[in-house]
Amino acid sequence: RVLRPGLVIGLQGVLREEYAFPLGVNDLTVVGVGGQPSQATTSGVPNGGGATWITPSAGATSTTTPLVIVKGQATTFQNIYFSSTATAAPCVQLLMDGGGDPPVDASAEHCAFVNCYFTGADDGITASGGPNFVTIDGCTFLNFNGTGDIAIASITGAGVHSLQGWTIKNCEFRGNTRHIQAALTGASIHHNHFTYI
Repeated sequence: RVLRPGLVIGLQGVLREEYAFPLGVNDLTVVGVGGQPSQATTSGVPNGGGATWITPSAGATSTTTPLVIVKGQATTFQNIYFSSTATAAPCVQLLMDGGGDPPVDASAEHCAFVNCYFTGADDGITASGGPNFVTIDGCTFLNFNGTGDIAIASITGAGVHSLQGWTIKNCEFRGNTRHIQAALTGASIHHNHFTYI
C-alpha cells in the first residue's frame, strides 16, 4: 500500500522474502545501501551491513517461486546481491502478461539492473512474455551451473512482446552452464566478460 511511482527504497542488511511487485506501480527504485553487492551472511546468519536478498528460511521456501517478480515498468535495482535456492525459479522474473497494457496487465519493460550480483540454484534473470528495453549494466552472474541453469533467460512461448532493445553491458559471467539464452531482438550486448566451461 505504501508503494508509489517514483519511490526510492533503500535495502540494508539481509532480506529473506519472495516478493511480487504490485500491478500499476511503475518507476520504483530499489537501492542496496551497502558499499558493494556482497554476501552479508555467515552460515545463513546476517553478519552486518551489505544488501543481500535471499530465499526465505527453511519451511517458507518454494522451489518454484522467484525471489522477485517485477510487474511494473521502469523498475530499477541497484547494488543488490541476489541469491536463490529455488531449483525451478529464477532470482528475478520480469513479467509481461495479458496484452502487456499497464496498469491492467503486468509490464516489466524498461527495467534496469545496475551493479547487482546474481547466484543461485536455477536462473539469474528470466523474462516471461517478452518485456522490451531492459538494461543490465555492471552485474555479475555466478555459478548457475546445474542442469538447465541459465544466467539470463527468456521463457519460450510466453510472448506478448519481443524482447526488443535489451542492453547487456559491462557484466561478468562466471561459471554458468549457459550465460545468455534469450530470443532478443535488436539487442546490444557489449563489453562483457564471459568465462568458458
